[in-house]
Amino acid sequence: RYLSSGLIKGVGPATADRIVKQFGNKTLDVLENDLQRLTEVEGIAEKRVEMISKSWEEHKEIKRVMIFLQSYQITTGYAVKIYKTYGNKAIEKLKENPYRLVDDVFGIGFKIADRIAQNLGIEATSPARIKAGIKYILNELANQGHCYALNDEIIKRGSELLEVEESLFEKVLSILRNNREIIVEEDRVWLPLYYFAELRVSKKLIELLKFPQQLINIDVQKKIKYLEKKYRFSFAEEQKDA
Repeated sequence: RYLSSGLIKGVGPATADRIVKQFGNKTLDVLENDLQRLTEVEGIAEKRVEMISKSWEEHKEIKRVMIFLQSYQITTGYAVKIYKTYGNKAIEKLKENPYRLVDDVFGIGFKIADRIAQNLGIEATSPARIKAGIKYILNELANQGHCYALNDEIIKRGSELLEVEESLFEKVLSILRNNREIIVEEDRVWLPLYYFAELRVSKKLIELLKFPQQLINIDVQKKIKYLEKKYRFSFAEEQKDA
């Protein structure tokens, strides 16, 4: 898969397939120690070997990272994104906490990071996994139009999603709160982004209430439908009533 990724000049998917068919499980050894043997592969001449050799050497570090990632069933596309984000420290950072991918690498959500973590042998009860699961739940609810979630709801949903005991969540919620990664008021839990967005909205509404009331000629239900269609989400009934 690494050979066919397009990173090595002179080697596309078809050529990569021929190389692997020629050398089988000795392919990596040939590429590392005896590149001249590539001339044994149909369609690869001396000049092309030189191009492959130069590119192989230039990509030595990314090769190490890509082979490591792909050995854990991480696709080439994601492996390239991960390498571009972390560079030569990719392996070290993933072993330390694969759930950081959710925050750091565009396109990798919790479920993909969780699969990678499982392949790396991260425990199902790991605090890093529970922390990422809590954030995932809050983001999913936000996508449905809910700016916060009740503490008990997070614990129940989290236990079902991660298939772990509910008792594991309170400690992690406390850590997230102390690190200001979540905002907690009474039994309500926000991600900071939505908490401060609500504060700004409420402040604006208070300012508007100071002005004389004016009749506005607007079809509210029509406007709601327009916004739902434009931004691809649905308001809750309580939001529509407000």
